[in-house]
Amino acid sequence: MDEQVRQNEDQVRQFMAVQEAESRRLSRRLHDEIGQLMAALCMRLYLVQDLGSQDLRPHLGECLAIAQQSIEKIREISFDLSPLMLESGSLPDTVRYYLDHQSQRHGLAVDFIASSSWTPLPREIEGACLRVVQEALGNVIQHASASRVQVELRQDAETAELRIRDDGVGFAPASLSQPGDHSWTLGLTAMRQRIELLGGTWHVESAPGQGTVIRAILPLADPSTSVHRG
Repeated sequence: MDEQVRQNEDQVRQFMAVQEAESRRLSRRLHDEIGQLMAALCMRLYLVQDLGSQDLRPHLGECLAIAQQSIEKIREISFDLSPLMLESGSLPDTVRYYLDHQSQRHGLAVDFIASSSWTPLPREIEGACLRVVQEALGNVIQHASASRVQVELRQDAETAELRIRDDGVGFAPASLSQPGDHSWTLGLTAMRQRIELLGGTWHVESAPGQGTVIRAILPLADPSTSVHRG
């Protein structure tokens, strides 16, 4: 039975790795191909706006606004698929960029705390941490009615720890096992499975009217390999 469980876990890990690779491919195509085409379109529209008649300028201005909104949406989708900046930057910088962007979009106050001596971790661990942040913040924005979120990213010689706290409406954990529409919990399940597949532990604390705390701890089995990104 243990061997069957290990085989199933290996298959899930392989599936997730393939899924992440495909997400990176699509993200790069959106960023490098569609994004560049939209940027070139904007440059042409600016040129035509400068050279065009007064009657055309308001319409060109509207076209520019639509094109710029499209570029921003492409960037958002590309980042959600796979944040390319994680390949060349640090996990704390990538998380900070994402949180700042979401804070501006949704008017959410976000506090971010990270270990000052952070060192790079294997790609699957950094990817898991970032996916948890994305899923958790998505839940907060869609369901929690929160005004403030705190995200902590800690690292020591043995573990990487992620803690996400919001001041939203919270929920009774016992209600998750009761009949009803709990489609919003799919994100929580995906986060937990991703962490546990990497040998980590997962905790959720919540109560009605008292917000929610998500805590994930991932073991660093061999700290000497923490600088490996691939």
